[in-house]
Amino acid sequence: MSIAVRDLVKAYDGGAALRGVSLDVDRGELLALLGPSGSGKTTLLRVIAGLESHEEGSVAFDGASTAGLAVGERGVGFVFQHYALFRHMTIFDNVAYGLRVRPRRRRPSSDDIRRRVLSLIDLVQLGGLEKRYPAQLSGGQRQRVALARALAIEPRVLLLDEPFGALDARVRKDLRRWLREIHERTGQTTVFVTHDQDEAMELADRVAILNAGRIEQVGRPADIYAAPRTAFVASFVGDPTALDVAVAGGRVRLAGFDIGAAPDGLPDGAARQFLRPGDAALVPAGQGVPARVETLLWASRGARAELSVAGLARRVEVDLPDAGGLRVGDPVGLRFHSLRVYSPA
Repeated sequence: MSIAVRDLVKAYDGGAALRGVSLDVDRGELLALLGPSGSGKTTLLRVIAGLESHEEGSVAFDGASTAGLAVGERGVGFVFQHYALFRHMTIFDNVAYGLRVRPRRRRPSSDDIRRRVLSLIDLVQLGGLEKRYPAQLSGGQRQRVALARALAIEPRVLLLDEPFGALDARVRKDLRRWLREIHERTGQTTVFVTHDQDEAMELADRVAILNAGRIEQVGRPADIYAAPRTAFVASFVGDPTALDVAVAGGRVRLAGFDIGAAPDGLPDGAARQFLRPGDAALVPAGQGVPARVETLLWASRGARAELSVAGLARRVEVDLPDAGGLRVGDPVGLRFHSLRVYSPA
């Protein structure tokens, strides 16, 4: 099922949570809504589900308006961050719940319910645990049950609100891969909310980035990462440091040093550059922009240096392919091989 959102406006206590949002989700697509807290991503998801009303705009499923349809009539499966499982029910009964409460004319037979529930429990890799209760499962297992319950009703679209937010980092990483595999097997149209960039970039076919109730950019993860369209997207994606620069004659200058060509069409004057740790490299002192090593950091992904740069109040971080021989206090040069420069807001 495809989803078409047009010009949605939603307000809370006089403040707009959604400001004219339009978005298309293709049939069978897995789309992430990514943004900081308060950006409107959960509100948008809940409006699509019918859990929230809206003042203006429309939502359509496969070209048919959802206006006037209650939540139960939309055919939506919803997975919450905190599972929302029935504690007094077994795993089997939790997954079967949505099928058993259907009106009699639409309710499957007991045998059909059993076959479907056991099939879904196997799909989410919990076979043999159907007689347990939620309290007997880990957080990751409970979230798998929540997904199986959402899939049991054969939803037209699957919506997930921060589905892994309550789990630790290792479990989140495992479940991200697992959810992608489930999506590829079912072909379910899926929209999920997250504030975790790695989660969005790893899982989604496309990502919609929200800011203050508006969509800033929609695109494939690689395209958004490589070519942010706005200063906000550049500031949000990739853990950058914002640096004040100047543009003159088509060149960018940082602390008085020429660091590269300005983007086409960027006017002369003050601007902001968003530097990611992988956007620059260290060169010998006397080359590039003068800098000094203040801290050396080691992590699973490699080494990183924190630098003080001549003329800048803020320190910057640079990834190091090889930190051999480098010491805190060493003078170095900083050379930029990728620039993301935008006019100030």
